[in-house]
Amino acid sequence: MSGNGFLRNLTNPSGRMDLGAGQHQIEDSGGMDNTGILQLSGTLTLRNNSEVLNDSPGDFSNSGGQFFIANTNKFENKGSFTHSAGLMQTTSAGQLLNSDTFSITGGNRLLLGTTQSLNTDNFSQTSGNTDIGSGFFVNSNTFNNIGNYNHNGSTTNINNGAILLNDFFYTHNDGALTVHAGGQFTNSLINTLNGGTVQVSAGGTLNGTGSTSLNGGTLVMNGLMVQSGVTITDSTLQGSGTVRSHVNNTGGTVGPGNSPDTLTVDGNYTQGSGGTLAMEIDSLLSCDVLDISGIAALDGILDLTVDAGYAASAMDGDSFTIVEWDSFSGAFATVNGLNFATGKFFTLHYGESGLTLTVNAQTVVGVPEPGTIALFGLGVAGIGFARRRRQRS
Repeated sequence: MSGNGFLRNLTNPSGRMDLGAGQHQIEDSGGMDNTGILQLSGTLTLRNNSEVLNDSPGDFSNSGGQFFIANTNKFENKGSFTHSAGLMQTTSAGQLLNSDTFSITGGNRLLLGTTQSLNTDNFSQTSGNTDIGSGFFVNSNTFNNIGNYNHNGSTTNINNGAILLNDFFYTHNDGALTVHAGGQFTNSLINTLNGGTVQVSAGGTLNGTGSTSLNGGTLVMNGLMVQSGVTITDSTLQGSGTVRSHVNNTGGTVGPGNSPDTLTVDGNYTQGSGGTLAMEIDSLLSCDVLDISGIAALDGILDLTVDAGYAASAMDGDSFTIVEWDSFSGAFATVNGLNFATGKFFTLHYGESGLTLTVNAQTVVGVPEPGTIALFGLGVAGIGFARRRRQRS
């Protein structure tokens, strides 16, 4: 379809259109308006200022086809759109706009190229993959969420130059989201991790004026995180990056490094009675460090894990500063792993600038019986006599 043509698939009487195997093109300011049922299993391509509008109560499903939106074209969903199989891809200045329900339940992947994509209602991903600025594209696009974005499974990649802009609610329930080097996840309201994994690679950024709640799953912070507040209730925060925020660990686990390394909290760190700080010690020169620029308010559990190789070679007086702070209050209620080897244990010192572990390795020698000492002396004398006899001969 081309040249300002317009196709309408209406809901009454039960309008249904199947774009099956083969090539289907809308180009040169053409358009399609769907308020009925639209099924795609072939290839649909928009070119040159064309658009597809899926209007309420329209039901548009990509069940194995390929949907290409390129060159200042637009797909706008105001009804229900489901991507269950196949490929959906925006390139050049193509636009994807969602103001109702957009669901990814499978498929190869959703590729958002050099474009701006806008969600103002419900965007849900339970399977399949979403790449924001991926692969061979020039990575300068933005996915702007001002509705509800529910990540319920699969994989999302925010690549170099790409931005996921969350101005409302982003909820990560399962699957994996990775902010790669040069990528940016900007959160201006509420970012919630309930399960799965969110990873910010070195050179990647999770920033904004919003807050992040870690209720489950794992946040791996190897890049930079800037938020108004971070609360950990039942989750793991780990990595070797920087969290520029106050961190309140009420019931989760903070584990600096990537076995081992330093995690920086550029703010205050508060650990409640249900929180855990997990630290690894691999050698005298390699251990986890939690570097806190502000106040450390301590409670809960300190969990120490010592590498077996170092445990065997640890010497009396070895020391490690595992937590650094500007000032502190409180202390860990429980410390696991103090006795890390036979006859070897750590003592803790809460100092002005940090928490230091010192190795105590005292070798205990049994006191022999007096008779044993005498027999031992006679044995030594006998050995000397035998040596002297061998020398004379």
